Amino acid sequence: MARAVQLEADYYLVENHFSDVCKRRARRFHFDLGEMAYLVEQRGVGNRPVCLLEITELGLGFCSSRPLAKGTRLVLNLTKTTASGPVRMEAIVVHATQQPNGDWRIGCEFVKELTPELLYEVISSP
Repeated sequence: MARAVQLEADYYLVENHFSDVCKRRARRFHFDLGEMAYLVEQRGVGNRPVCLLEITELGLGFCSSRPLAKGTRLVLNLTKTTASGPVRMEAIVVHATQQPNGDWRIGCEFVKELTPELLYEVISSP
């Protein structure tokens, strides 16, 4: 009987481990190292460079030298240009996590989700 309980516990741990993987609502695409954007906070502080990390149709992550408060509205102007022209994205900060090197990993949700076409242009343009 003790062996059956152990198997249940093992299954439970495995089930919980994989449930975290499925929580993402969208597929992430990672930017090349050094891909930049310019950040403009809605309260007027602005145009400082940040290093882009990843993007989905729902939001993006970037690295910053300073934190941003949850709920901060901002605009990101990508340095890359798509066939449609310059890319400007409005977003809201959902988290800021300090990294071991002192930088901040910032996660944002777009005010308006990207269309699949625009997402494809952003991740595929040079």
